[in-house]
Amino acid sequence: MTIGDAGGWGYVRHNPNMKTVCQLLQHLVNAAAGEGNYLLNCGPKPDGGIRREEADRLRAVGRWMDVHRRAIYASQRCELRDGMIGNWTRRGSTGYLHLFRYPGVEAVVPGVATRARSAELLANGRKLRVRQEHNGRLVISGLPPRAPHPCVNTVKVRFAEDPRCIAETDPAAWLTGEAR
Repeated sequence: MTIGDAGGWGYVRHNPNMKTVCQLLQHLVNAAAGEGNYLLNCGPKPDGGIRREEADRLRAVGRWMDVHRRAIYASQRCELRDGMIGNWTRRGSTGYLHLFRYPGVEAVVPGVATRARSAELLANGRKLRVRQEHNGRLVISGLPPRAPHPCVNTVKVRFAEDPRCIAETDPAAWLTGEAR
């Protein structure tokens, strides 16, 4: 993928459509969630240097990776569904919920069959509370009201075993509490 738009691989002198740091981080998480690789193109200028706009974005991604690397490097596909708030990766029985749309003080994930033991916010190590309801809802509470990171905030969830979804015939059953 290019940092600029799809108009060219390599240096494109007049490319005002650079992807934001948030877009780049979300693409990175989505690639990891699918057990893929993320090759990010940054074309050097004719003098061999990197544009300031690209370098700034690469540094920002690097700062995020300094804190979140365990949730990305060598991560595996996670069976859990994210709803609309983000995406999951995992390492064995530890799941990483990457929040693209920060929910505020509480995040709810539907259809979780595996018992969650603990959770923490990677950005600051803050311990969070986990509660599982009879219908498969995993409720993660104690998040700060404002997102610590402007783009992607990751919650590390330790499960009793590899995280799995509940088997359901109606994907909307969790809304009414009918899922078992």
